Amino acid sequence: MLLALSDFKDFEYEEYEFIRDERRNEFPELFKTNKSMIYRIMRKYIFDFTETHSSYQPGSVGEFKIIAPFNEDFSQSVKKFCETFKIMYRLNYDLWKITDLKIRRQRLKIDIK
Repeated sequence: MLLALSDFKDFEYEEYEFIRDERRNEFPELFKTNKSMIYRIMRKYIFDFTETHSSYQPGSVGEFKIIAPFNEDFSQSVKKFCETFKIMYRLNYDLWKITDLKIRRQRLKIDIK
């Protein structure tokens, strides 16, 4: 799903960069430029869960933005927003479904015992 979003020309992923300099210096190869969007999301997620000095909630990996230039035809902008919204909605649903299935399995295990 994230790869489908990155196919849109005006789609941007803006990473929240709240990783301490000490951690960056400890793992410089992980912070070289030109990494893929999925790589940067996973790196941020992992560092948030392993960073003991972070005041930010784990899982806040950044923002997804769809840019519509003022000179773009309005109907094209609406079409682009609808297409990206469908992808983001599907991604959100899939993530929810994974959690929902996990909870259901746990309930089944409890009910069987």
